[in-house]
Amino acid sequence: MPTKFSKCDECHYLKCLPLDHMINDDYKNLLEIESTLIKKGIPREICIKIIRINHPLKKCTFCNRNKLCPSHFERAKYYANYYRKDLSGAMCDSCCWFEVS
Repeated sequence: MPTKFSKCDECHYLKCLPLDHMINDDYKNLLEIESTLIKKGIPREICIKIIRINHPLKKCTFCNRNKLCPSHFERAKYYANYYRKDLSGAMCDSCCWFEVS
């Protein structure tokens, strides 16, 4: 579920949960970065673009469809190694649903 900061398919911001909830952690961290940049006098639109540039997206190597931010790509690399013993791949959450451990 992409956010205003990232088009990552696994980034979440759930309004029904408090901002301090662990599901909203990544979003909260990016809000803090945005707030810091705004305090430095940078317009909000530029702040969002700066954050997006600093979080480049990579695709899942199994489905080649889902886009992942750096933190979710690291998790996807762990999943690829855990489920398929593939040290060079990255497996998104959707692809993990098809695996039986």
